[in-house]
Order: sequence, then C-alpha cells, then structure tokens
Amino acid sequence: MIKDEQYQDSWHKKFLLTLKAQDLAEIADEHYVPDPAVPGAQELFALKQDFVFSVLYEKVQTSKGKTITEKYYSASDAQKCYRDLLAHHTKSTAAGLNAQDIQKYLTNTRIGDGKFCRNTEAFINHFNKQMTLYDELEPS
Repeated sequence: MIKDEQYQDSWHKKFLLTLKAQDLAEIADEHYVPDPAVPGAQELFALKQDFVFSVLYEKVQTSKGKTITEKYYSASDAQKCYRDLLAHHTKSTAAGLNAQDIQKYLTNTRIGDGKFCRNTEAFINHFNKQMTLYDELEPS
C-alpha cells in the first residue's frame, strides 16, 4: 500500500516484482497490446486488467493516486492507470520538487553530523539510495 508519495520508489519496485511473479507484467508495459491472432489473448488481458486495477484501486491511497485511479474506475484500465501513476511519480512537478528536496539533502548531509543515528555502513547505503532516487527523478 502506498499512502505517502515519498515511498513511491520502493512501492513501484515491489509492485513490478509482484506483477512479474504473477504473470501480469504486461500491465506495466504501456505499449503492450494483446495479439488478436492468439485465441483468448484479449479476454485474458481484460481479466488481468480487471484484477490489477482492483489492486491499484485498493492499494494506492495518496491524494493524487486516488485521483488517477478514479479516472480509470469505469474502464478498470490498469495499464493506463499505472502509466499515469508512474508519470506522476517520475515526471510531474511534484516529482521535480521531490528531486530538489533530495538534491538539497544530498548536498547538505554529512556523515557524523548527528542527523543519522545508525552506523557508517547504514549511512552509506542510505546515501546511495537517495542518489539513486535523485537520478530516477531528475531529467537528464
């Protein structure tokens, strides 16, 4: 469940792993279209869409996330819903502001400044994660 935008990175990673493990990964591929020549492919994709949309509708609890899921409620279009959620979390103004916050944190945080209460290894791991988040959010 995602209730706070700051946890969007780990939520997306877990969500994608779950989709892959459940043979639902095509939902996260905005370019995927079931092959009409394959018997039952469109029907199966429609069932997957319904199921994954129900998961998104229940588990996405942020303000903007609820707005996005409501937009696709009548169609149960999980593929477009996830596309819009990902765009919001990585390309929106909010994502840009989050990137600025992370950049400020990375610039001003120092090991041993008393703000991070765990050991040096944990600090380095945390700092690296923040750098990865920043790289994912900041446009090249």
